[in-house]
Order: sequence, then structure tokens, then C-alpha cells
Amino acid sequence: MRDGRALAARRAYGDYAGWWEFPGGKVEPGESWDCALRREIREELCIELADAEPFYDFTYDYPQFTAVLRFWLCVVAPDTDFSCHPDHDELRWLAPNNLYSVNWLPGDDGVLEKLRHTLSGVTE
Repeated sequence: MRDGRALAARRAYGDYAGWWEFPGGKVEPGESWDCALRREIREELCIELADAEPFYDFTYDYPQFTAVLRFWLCVVAPDTDFSCHPDHDELRWLAPNNLYSVNWLPGDDGVLEKLRHTLSGVTE
């Protein structure tokens, strides 16, 4: 998150190329959720996180596999350079009112309404 907006990334390759997602990835055997998050963000965006807290857990059944997803609210420093993102061909900062303006991966779609409320400062 930054300035009340969420970072969205468009996948550059693979079965879901062109779809938008929240950056992240798989937890490796023996790795904690927090360590996996920080490693994946480092690999995908070449940045370090200043802070991260679990936000929402969700399970989505893709045709090929079931994804157990943990969404995090992450904060990066204001001067972070986002020029390195090897897994994505575009990044966008989306405000609460335009979270639905991109074509999200089905698994990531499950968190959008909760995120919209959080970014808007609305409590459930």
C-alpha cells in the first residue's frame, strides 16, 4: 500500500499472462508465511518491505490446483524504486474506486471488496 492505494501487477508470461495480480508467490517447504512474502516481493519487484501484516486468508480452486492464499497489507518506503519487476510487464497503483478497473486473477478477486473498504477507511 502507498497513499491509500494498492499495487497491482500484470503477469508478463505463463497461463495467466495479461491478468492482474497482487505480487507474491509460493511458500517453500520449511519457510514461514512472512519469510515467503518478503522473499517473493524481493524476487518479483526487487524491493524490501518496511512493514507487513496478514490481512485476509482465502482459498480458490483453479482448474489445475487449489491455491491457499494469504493476503498481506504491506508498506514500502516512499522513495522505493519500482523499475525492476521481472515477472510483470506493468505495475499500477489503484485507488479504492478503481480496484475493479483491471482483469484480476480469479484467486485475487476474492479480496477486492475487503481491500476496497480498508483503503477507503470503512470498517466492516
